[in-house]
Amino acid sequence: MKNDVLNEAELRERLDNDMTLLAELAAIFREDYPPLLAKIGNAIARRDGPALQESAHTLKGAVANFYAPLAVAAAGKLEYSGKISDFSSAGEDYARLQSCIEQVQIALARLLAE
Repeated sequence: MKNDVLNEAELRERLDNDMTLLAELAAIFREDYPPLLAKIGNAIARRDGPALQESAHTLKGAVANFYAPLAVAAAGKLEYSGKISDFSSAGEDYARLQSCIEQVQIALARLLAE
């Protein structure tokens, strides 16, 4: 199933429909994303472009593993903002990223419960 949060068909295909592996990857992501979000928030507060770029890039890669296009786009926008040190919409973009990550978590939990 393809939706805005996860492309489940691509995800299942990539993992050979191995839901145990998906559960392991989701558990790692649950541990890893909160510190990355915090680093992004701190970089925005400090107006630290390189730190924002690096942290957003790392989180973008993590959510890309789940074929989560909206979260990837949100992280990518912050990554670019960090690259050019443009913080004009960083607060809004950070809130959007947080929302997207929450949606990914919900979608993963639902997928794993099937």
